[in-house]
Amino acid sequence: MHLFISPHPDDAVLSCGGLIHNLTQQHKQVLILTIMAGDPPSPLPDTPHVKELHQRWGVGVNPMAVRRQEDEEASNILNAKIIQVDVLDCIYRTAATLPLYPARDDLFGAVHRDDPARKQIRSLFSGGDSRIDLTRTTPTQIYLPIGIGNHVDHQVVRDVCIDLIQNNDSISALYYQEYPYCEDDAAVEMARSKFPQPITAQDIYLNEDDCNGKCAAVAAHKSQISTFWDDLDDMKQKVRQYMMKVGNGKPAERYWRIID
Repeated sequence: MHLFISPHPDDAVLSCGGLIHNLTQQHKQVLILTIMAGDPPSPLPDTPHVKELHQRWGVGVNPMAVRRQEDEEASNILNAKIIQVDVLDCIYRTAATLPLYPARDDLFGAVHRDDPARKQIRSLFSGGDSRIDLTRTTPTQIYLPIGIGNHVDHQVVRDVCIDLIQNNDSISALYYQEYPYCEDDAAVEMARSKFPQPITAQDIYLNEDDCNGKCAAVAAHKSQISTFWDDLDDMKQKVRQYMMKVGNGKPAERYWRIID
């Protein structure tokens, strides 16, 4: 089984949609696991960033319900299975009722010492959710975010998963470049240099159908298009351009693996 760990409802599709499409076309078993898919608390944390995001997304007081639906639609397009769990997005996480990441810049800094996400994710993988108990079901290949852009949710997911699989020789891990943050070469280099072990790039070449499948799946995340692109046409053009750049004229996605 190929297990793609997606911190948010769009990360796996944005970063790995071409490979996921390629694998399912080969009738490989693919599972997307979306971690931060929980409904926001009530009342919402009273921060300008929460208000700004909710206004931009334009999908009401519970945007995660819409984002989960978009996530399911994208997965169906790629013919992948999906599991969504209810860890809160970092913009909603609190400690003693106080928001842990009140400003936008906080999202791309250090993980807060009181962040409950570490324990919650570890519990999920250690029997807290029977659907993803790694003590019972072992994927042969797992794909994790490398941490480009330094988003705290990506850091938490990556670090907990690395810790859980580091002594399991039956699991092979690849680390994916978070798109569109990976369009910034300096951000890619920073993530590579901060990775706890030496890593090397592994480009996976894809075909035209994989490109089209990825773009169609990204388009299913309607609420997120305005965050990164002018419109759907702009998204399709830039997604394709970046894949061609990675493959030097052929569509590809770049992954990283630990050097043995």
